[in-house]
Amino acid sequence: MTDLPYIHRVSLDDVPAHGLAVTLVPDEAQRAALARFVDIPAVHSLTADLRISPVGAGAHVTGRLKAQ
Repeated sequence: MTDLPYIHRVSLDDVPAHGLAVTLVPDEAQRAALARFVDIPAVHSLTADLRISPVGAGAHVTGRLKAQ
């Protein structure tokens, strides 16, 4: 498997029944790694606002991604 440039893990044990809001904002080095990974010149900004909800033995993730 290819090494991914940015990973944020959340244990299902940390997700309450009503869900969990998570905001991810990679730093400059992480954004540079993401840009190299998708072969683009740069990622100037990136924010992911996510909601993780438990579903059975897994989770459902919804959210909004904003990037420049």
